[in-house]
Amino acid sequence: MSYTQKSRLLEMCITMVVLFNYLQSVLSMTPEAQMDPLLASGLLISLTIQTVVMLIVMHIILAIFNTKYANQAKDEREQAIALKAKSVALFILQLGVVNAVFAMLIDPHFGFAISPVHQLVIAALVSEIIGAGAEAWLLYRG
Repeated sequence: MSYTQKSRLLEMCITMVVLFNYLQSVLSMTPEAQMDPLLASGLLISLTIQTVVMLIVMHIILAIFNTKYANQAKDEREQAIALKAKSVALFILQLGVVNAVFAMLIDPHFGFAISPVHQLVIAALVSEIIGAGAEAWLLYRG
């Protein structure tokens, strides 16, 4: 397993943990509390801090165990695979944005249980998970 594949798999796992924590926080809130900008910004700040800290620790540990490959640049094949995986992730993100826009346009009585702001954040996290998984799978497949 290559260094890039290991890092993408670990990034995917970290993003899934962050998404689980975020979903747990959002779903435990009332609909009125979800629309509060102060609570939403606090959740986004904690999401950012969690992600950055876990990714830094993960990259440090991974670089310690793979010092030979840690500073190598991506070759053309890895760049092409990353581009293909990003296109898949972008499609998922676009679907999430369309979903959030429709959630804002329809009547709140018929709307979703999650506010559109949180739907956008969830869509971004899900697209990152799918993009990392697609890149790891494409790297494995060759």
